[in-house]
Amino acid sequence: MACLVPAGPADRSESDDERMTAAATAVLQRRLDGDSHRAAILRVSASHALTPAEVQRSWARKKRAALCDLTVGRVVDACPWTDAEVTRLARIFSGLRAQL
Repeated sequence: MACLVPAGPADRSESDDERMTAAATAVLQRRLDGDSHRAAILRVSASHALTPAEVQRSWARKKRAALCDLTVGRVVDACPWTDAEVTRLARIFSGLRAQL
């Protein structure tokens, strides 16, 4: 028997969470492709129909989830991070250690 969950704010939050993670993942991919942070935010804003402020907020809240998503994709595709990508990731995430 299926468990029925009433539609409501929880459903909306989940889709918002997924949307934020997708935007953050796209920002990280753009950064790995060589875009500056600002350029990545603007490109993702245009491609995901979000304001730059929404994309920036998504990045701030979901950057770790974005890294996990991209890493899982790499494992599934048997395509490990290159040395250049690891170097870029280290630069992108360098300030996070102090926040943990």
